[in-house]
Amino acid sequence: MRLGVDARPLMEKKSGIGTYLDAMLSELLELSRELELYLISDGEICFPEHPRVRKIRYKGFRFLPNTLYFEFLLPRFLRREGIVLDAFWGTQQFMPLGLPKGCRRILTVHDLTYRVYPSLMDRKLLFMLRLFGGSSLREADRIVTVSRYTRKTLLSYYERECSGKEIQVIYPSATTHPLSEEQLPEGLSEKKYILFIGILEPRKNLDVLIDAFQGLKEGGLKLVVCGKCGWNYEETLRRIEADPDILYPGFVSNERKQLLLAESLCLVMPSLYEGFGTPAVEAMKSGATVVAADNSSLSEVVGIPELLFPTGDAGALREILRRLLGDPSFRKEMEEKSRRRGEDFSWKKAAEEFLELIGGEYEEA
Repeated sequence: MRLGVDARPLMEKKSGIGTYLDAMLSELLELSRELELYLISDGEICFPEHPRVRKIRYKGFRFLPNTLYFEFLLPRFLRREGIVLDAFWGTQQFMPLGLPKGCRRILTVHDLTYRVYPSLMDRKLLFMLRLFGGSSLREADRIVTVSRYTRKTLLSYYERECSGKEIQVIYPSATTHPLSEEQLPEGLSEKKYILFIGILEPRKNLDVLIDAFQGLKEGGLKLVVCGKCGWNYEETLRRIEADPDILYPGFVSNERKQLLLAESLCLVMPSLYEGFGTPAVEAMKSGATVVAADNSSLSEVVGIPELLFPTGDAGALREILRRLLGDPSFRKEMEEKSRRRGEDFSWKKAAEEFLELIGGEYEEA
């Protein structure tokens, strides 16, 4: 099977969809000997070389936004290059218009932020998703969502576009990495810091965590914020830089992130909305406790009532953190529950379900 893939998320510093796509493609190649991948992007594709992987780079027009070229001109480009595909995977909610009829079209929907919380999105991306969200769903033969919550939300906004289509929930997983041999950064001690991983943007609601932390500081507790700056982050960044007990290393390597997760008191996800919540699964598979806002897919993915707090309630979050800090038996119990929950997520299982959905075959273990 020749599978075309929207590989634009496979940048050098992957986050979110890029991390998801990298892991899924690696597992798909491992499972299916018949699968040939055509990774298609307008930029550099950061994915290991493989005899069944072909990287295809197209050049858009300077006056035409990338997404418009992808939507309208990519099928023409593929025909011109003589590339015939059995299926195409729209990995980030965009599906080219006008693919050949014999080409199956699979669309993955990660979240509906642009419909649920449009004010929390970058305006350019918001415009493109509003423009092509409905048409991409109509073009798709089969739709994948990453959580039951996302499936439910999708149907509430796009019931007509999804009518008669197969919509399957395929949970992603998270990849753990070898622990870094280096020590924790200066000023950090085991179980004496709270961790946040994510892009600095309004949807992540980091200010609620900062509020909870600044009302808690006990016994040298620190807050570590990992992630690159997104948009409308300036005020949050000022708060971080003004507090000597908040460390901001920015984007960190996978090995450093693994170390920080393993030694943390907990990972906190205070987001207003998540389509899935990959950092939560990554933390749980690393044996770390995850505390999350009780909304969207977060409560579904974390699944531990004692570790959920009402969205935006810094006081409730503070009390969970205080108990984790001051009650060793509770902390151990929550670590074990989080670890067991993390075992429910598997890249192999996700890839097997995806291959079945698109009509591919895979080798049984």
